[in-house]
Amino acid sequence: MGCFERFPTVSYCCGCISLEAGAFTLGILKLIMSWTIILLAAYALSDYEARLERGEEEFVYIFTGLAIYEVLVSVAAILLIFGTFKKNMRLVHVYLWFELILVIFTLVHVILATAYQFTGRDPLRQGYLMLLLAFFMKLYFYICVISYYVEMHRQKIRAAYACSMGLASAPPAPIVAQSYMYPHIYYASTS
Repeated sequence: MGCFERFPTVSYCCGCISLEAGAFTLGILKLIMSWTIILLAAYALSDYEARLERGEEEFVYIFTGLAIYEVLVSVAAILLIFGTFKKNMRLVHVYLWFELILVIFTLVHVILATAYQFTGRDPLRQGYLMLLLAFFMKLYFYICVISYYVEMHRQKIRAAYACSMGLASAPPAPIVAQSYMYPHIYYASTS
């Protein structure tokens, strides 16, 4: 499990949603938002040559970097979606490390934007507060997914302990379809 059990955890995502549902919903929303931002950045960069000729290099660099960043976010979102849906700890673990890199990248971006705010040369202009809000939301949802991962790990340990102590029974047998359940299906006679 490593370092993730030392992080702060929460019991519910957004105060009322289970951690599993919150992680899955977060993955879906991140995927939708990242693809939307990629499409908007691609539209904004559709005339990048004209923008370069007008001297808007910062605009081109910001939107190119944003598109690359959002591709990475969409990869992370896909990892989270499949990891949560399949209850696969390894995929969620890979997501957590991948997202940690993205959180650090966002933190560096916040620090640079703060420095630009004090120097007066801010390429984001009014987007600074949105960047701060996005960073803190990203950090909170990262803690929610860490909590889900810790919960999965604890359930796995409890199940292993219960099996080793003989406290757990075999999973229930599947229900066998009887002929009265499906009268339209004709069963072959065994006689």
